Amino acid sequence: MFKNKLDYKLLNFGMLVLIIYLMYQTGSLWTGVLGIIGNIILPFFFAFAIAYALYPISCFFRRHKFPKPLAVGVTFAMLLAVIAIFFGIAVPSIYNQLGGLYNNILSFVKWASEHYGIDSTTIQTSITSFFKSLATSLSTYGSSGVIGVISNSLNLIVRVAICLAATVYFLSAMDDMRIGFKSFLKKRDKKEFNYFQELDRQMKAYVIGFFKIAGIAFVEYTILYTIVGHPNALLLAFLMVLANLIPYLGGITVNILAAITAFAVSPLLFAKTCLAFVIGSTLDGYVIGPLVYGKSNRIHPLVSIFSVFAGGMLFGIVGIVISIPVAVLIMTTYKYYGEDIINAFHDLINDQK
Repeated sequence: MFKNKLDYKLLNFGMLVLIIYLMYQTGSLWTGVLGIIGNIILPFFFAFAIAYALYPISCFFRRHKFPKPLAVGVTFAMLLAVIAIFFGIAVPSIYNQLGGLYNNILSFVKWASEHYGIDSTTIQTSITSFFKSLATSLSTYGSSGVIGVISNSLNLIVRVAICLAATVYFLSAMDDMRIGFKSFLKKRDKKEFNYFQELDRQMKAYVIGFFKIAGIAFVEYTILYTIVGHPNALLLAFLMVLANLIPYLGGITVNILAAITAFAVSPLLFAKTCLAFVIGSTLDGYVIGPLVYGKSNRIHPLVSIFSVFAGGMLFGIVGIVISIPVAVLIMTTYKYYGEDIINAFHDLINDQK
C-alpha cells in the first residue's frame, strides 16, 4: 500500500535537486575538471564545426568530377589560403588603420564636447583605453604577420595544428559519418530522422548564407567606402564582415562608426559616407539578402536581436557567435517537438493534481 502512495516523479525531482545542489557545493572541483575536459575537446569541436561548414564546398568540387581526396585537398588549401591572407595581409593593414580610426573618433568626441557643452573626459579615457588594449592585442600580428603568431604562443600553435589535422579527417570522413547517422536514425524513429534532416538543411543554409553574405559585404563595402574616399575603408569593410554575426544591430553600428569618423574629416566626406551606407544597406536588404537566403532560414528580427543579446550576456563573444545557430536549433526543435513538449507538460500537471 505504501508503494502505491509513493510519488516516484516527486522522488526523482527531489533526487535531481539534490544532485544539482551537491554539484553547486563542489563547483570549484567540477569547474577544474570541466575546464580540463573542455581544453581537450575544444579543438576537435572546432574542427568538426569547420569541416561541417566546408563540406558543401567539398561537395561542389566532387559534383564537378573532382576525386574525393582532391576535392578535400583543394577545399582545405582554400581554408589555409584564407587564413594566410587574413593574417599576412588583412590584419597588418587593419592594424595600420587603427590609428586613423582612433584619431577620427577622438576628434568627433572633442567636437561634440565643445559644441554642446558635454564633459567627455570619461568617454575619451574609455576610448583611449579600448584602442590601447586592442593595439596591444594586434601588435604581434600587425608587426610580423604569421611569424608573429607562431612566436606568440607554442600552445596556441599546437592547438591550431591539432584542429587543422582533425578538420582534414572530419572532412574526409563526413560522408561516412552522415550516412551512418542517417541509418541509425532511420532505424530508431522516422520523426527523429526528419527532424535531424531538417536541422541539417537549416544549419547548412545558415552557414553557406553567412559566408556568402560576409564575402559579398567585404567586397561591397570596401568598394563603396574606397569610392567615397573614406580613410578607414578596409577596416570598416572588415568590421562589416564581423557585423554579420550580429544581425541588424551590427551593420547599423558599423555604419554609425563610419559616419562619425567621416564627420571628423570633413562634412563632405560625412555626406558621401551616409550616401554610401544608404546604398549598401538598400542592396543588402532588398537584393543581396533575398538572393542569398531566399525565403528559407529567415529569422524574425526580434528573435535575432534577443538571441544575440542573451548569448552575449551569458557567454560573451562566443555566445554572440553561436547565438543565431542556437536560435535555428531551438526553432527547428520546437517545430518538430513543440506539441510533444506541451502535451508532456500538461500530463505532468494533471498527474500532480
